[in-house]
Amino acid sequence: MDIAIQKALGDFLLLPPFNLALLCCVGLWFIKQRYRGGFLIAYLSIAMNFALGLPLWAYVFGQQHHAIAYEQPNLEGADAIVILGGGRRMYAPEYPLGETVSSATLERLRYGATLAKSTGLPILVSGGMPSNRLGAGRKSEATHMAEILEQEFLLPVRWVESRSLDTLENAAFSAPVLKKANVSKVVLVTNYAHVVRAEAAFEKEGLVVVPAPILMPAPSEERLRIYHFIPSFEGYARSRYLLYETLARFRGLIFG
Repeated sequence: MDIAIQKALGDFLLLPPFNLALLCCVGLWFIKQRYRGGFLIAYLSIAMNFALGLPLWAYVFGQQHHAIAYEQPNLEGADAIVILGGGRRMYAPEYPLGETVSSATLERLRYGATLAKSTGLPILVSGGMPSNRLGAGRKSEATHMAEILEQEFLLPVRWVESRSLDTLENAAFSAPVLKKANVSKVVLVTNYAHVVRAEAAFEKEGLVVVPAPILMPAPSEERLRIYHFIPSFEGYARSRYLLYETLARFRGLIFG
């Protein structure tokens, strides 16, 4: 089975909503078999599904990180800027090719462009085309990223790494290209929740990393409010992303 399909299937099985739906089905089966614990399992799955959508977790996360103020990355001695892809939008009929980068990737490109304009450092963009292996997509994520930087931000892109399918491959395929150009210290642009895992991957490949995270958690309000306990789409999205990062880190510890 293709590695991209394996990862997509693993994420589908282990992340909500499927994992909680499966837990509920197990509870219903136990009920049918007249096991008392079936009701507890079914109710637990429903409660967990409700809880995942609460903005409360974003509040708690913000409280835990309220002391982390944004600091401009120390770019002294850096040789290049590395911008990691954060996904593509496969249906974009408003663009000539019919596809483009996701909003998450665009956020990274914008900040990377800001750093590049202030420093003059060369840029490497990294991101393959996992969707192509699943039957869609015409260009790699990195190719889209390079075109946007060059055509819209008017910045040259020196290196385009377009084979990687995950963070570990971002680092593994980018490092040889950078080292060949005598690059040893890079400014790494990615999401705040992703930067620790990405930094570790690039350091494992022998590069010195200056983290340049975006989407930092905002300081939380001083007290809880009623809307923190009302499920929302944003609440589900944030919870799922944090669970995805946790799963990815665990997967990295297991498989290296």
